[in-house]
This record gives sequence, structure tokens and C-alpha cells, in this order.
Amino acid sequence: MSAGTAGQEHRVAEIMDRLTLVPDDARRFEVSLAEADRLMRLPADLIASMTGAGLRCRPSPGGPLFDRTDLMNVSMHLGTGSAAMAARRFWAAGLNPPPQVRSRPTTIYYQPRCPDPDHPGSCRFGVATPGGILECRGEPGGRAPVAEVTVEIASDWPALPPQVTAVLDTTAGLHFMFLPPALRSDLDFAVRTGLCACEGAARLLADEGTRRGLRARTRFGLIVAPPYSTHHNWAEFLVDDRWVPVDPVLLDSMLNWQLLRPDIWHRNRSIGPVVVGLSDQRVALATHNGSPAAVSLSTRRLAPVHRGIPIPAGPDAASR
Repeated sequence: MSAGTAGQEHRVAEIMDRLTLVPDDARRFEVSLAEADRLMRLPADLIASMTGAGLRCRPSPGGPLFDRTDLMNVSMHLGTGSAAMAARRFWAAGLNPPPQVRSRPTTIYYQPRCPDPDHPGSCRFGVATPGGILECRGEPGGRAPVAEVTVEIASDWPALPPQVTAVLDTTAGLHFMFLPPALRSDLDFAVRTGLCACEGAARLLADEGTRRGLRARTRFGLIVAPPYSTHHNWAEFLVDDRWVPVDPVLLDSMLNWQLLRPDIWHRNRSIGPVVVGLSDQRVALATHNGSPAAVSLSTRRLAPVHRGIPIPAGPDAASR
């Protein structure tokens, strides 16, 4: 058996051991093999192999149906598909700005989608931005308007003091996983199983920091990593009058996947170079006539700033 094959089998066994801890009644079996291939870039032969290893599914007249979060975990932890591409290429690039860069202006293009092109009346959209809710209108079935927001993301963040890193150490045994909605903020499940989504990790850190007398809070916002941004939760601690974003559970995974340099990165560094906050709690990124709606978040990096002097944008810049 080759080292590569042995390594793959070990990763499959590891992810299956963790997925067996998720109860079936929390799962939503609604993703077909065709949708997994089209939307998540997970080929049917890989899913068949994972099903043989114990991946849960539910039979239907049109073929087996899978849980979306299970498939996202397969993608992320095996390094294949769209979820893995985001973390292993774009998130890592965002966390590794050139050392001379102080901040990176970035434009996010919000394009919400009308869920029912046949509904009467016009479309009234709202999108959650760092500056608040932006509203725009469109017509059913037509191309939704694009709300364009430019944010400046700081690259320089203070080192965390020992009393904060001691709080982060309490999450050392947790594993980053995508979890069904019913389990994302279930702290008892996280502590009992060691499986933790970003929302649960943020709450554990903020609660423990507050218990120890530190200024701590949870934050919901975006991982801003061209060509697309995505929603995320993290914790923040007040350090030198500055709220510093942290997510040691995510960084543990990225270090384990060898996406970050271990001589530079460790779990107690800030994820500030790649996040923008929207709210203290999860909110709908977009609404359509008052109800949550799907939205795309294409993202473009502008010229970074070095001591007030723009530097030409690097290869992570993406066209709109």
C-alpha cells in the first residue's frame, strides 16, 4: 500500500468516526448525487466509496439522498470539491498577506436572488453589510440588482496576552466540522463529542472569556477571500482597546491540512486579516420581501495599502 493510499484511508476513517457522532434525526437528507456533483463538485464515485465506508443516506425514488453538511465535511476534510477549494486556496491566501501590507481594500458584490419569479409585485431586497442593511428593488424573474460595498481589512493585529491565550487553550480538543442547524450552537454536543461548528466554538470562547472576567463577544460576519466571500462566526477579545477576532479551532484544522506555515502561524493568532464583522449574532445575509433569500458574494481585492502607498494587486485579485 502506498503512503498516499494509506493517508487517504486514514482520513476517510477519521472523518467517518466523527460523522457517526452526529445523530440521524439532526440530518436533512435532501441532496441527490447529481446535485452533489453539480453544486459541490463531489463525483458520484467518491460518494459511493464514502457510502461504503458508512456515510449516511436515505433512499428515495430518484436515488439516495445525502445530508448537505455531511457532504461539506467530506469535501473539506478530504481536500476535494468546492468547500475544500475555498479553505485550501482562498482562505489560506487571505490569511497570508505580504508582510509589507498594512491593509487590503476589498469590494464585495451582493447579488440576492428572487425565490419565486412568478410572485405578484416587485422584489424588495435587503442585504446585510458592515455598515448596516442596504435595500434595493428589482422585478420578479429579472436580474437582481447588485449592492456593492468596499471594506478595508487590516492585516496587522496585536498579539494576544496570556490571559486570552489561556481561554483559547480550552478549545484545543475540538475539531472543526460543519454541523446541521440543530447542532451548530449546541455547546453540550460540542463538549461531549469534540465536534464544533464555528458558531459553537465562538460561543464557547466568549462564554469562557466572560467567565474569567475578560471582555469577550461573539461575532457573525464574512470570511472575505476572493473570488467569493462566505459567512462565518468567531469570537473577539478586547486587546489594547481593539476587538481582536480569533478562531483557534479553524486554525488548528488549516494547520493540520498544511495550508498555513507552522513557523509563522499558530492557533493563537488573530484571523483578522480575512474577516469582516456584520453583527453580534447570526443574521440573514439577504432578504426578499422580508424573508431570508439566497445571495452570491463575489469579491474583488483592490490594491493593498503599504504606509499609505498602494501596491499593485496580487494574483488573488478577481474580476467581477
